[in-house]
Amino acid sequence: MSLPCGFLPKLALTLVFSTAVVGTAQAHFQKMIPSANVVDQNSGTQVTFDLTFTHPMTNGPAMEMVTPLQFGVQHNGEKTDLLSSLTAKTVDGKGAFDAKTTIKAPGG
Repeated sequence: MSLPCGFLPKLALTLVFSTAVVGTAQAHFQKMIPSANVVDQNSGTQVTFDLTFTHPMTNGPAMEMVTPLQFGVQHNGEKTDLLSSLTAKTVDGKGAFDAKTTIKAPGG
């Protein structure tokens, strides 16, 4: 069996490119952790979200997070802008945010 001319250089280039892309794809994550796992009549309707840009698998370090261009929820096709609910804070000396919101009804 013979390989087409130029096959091995193309294969090598593909492997190098794939490795580089996979290496960067697992690097950073935007965490958005709610203050409650379940919102019901016992826990109340106020929920706070902790927003941190980090490496969650290694438990850090936190990285600088700038103010998002958009932040909100969408329910039944209706968007609710929550950008004004963001409060700046620092985590490990880097910019991060908290967001407080009130849940109006189940699922929304």
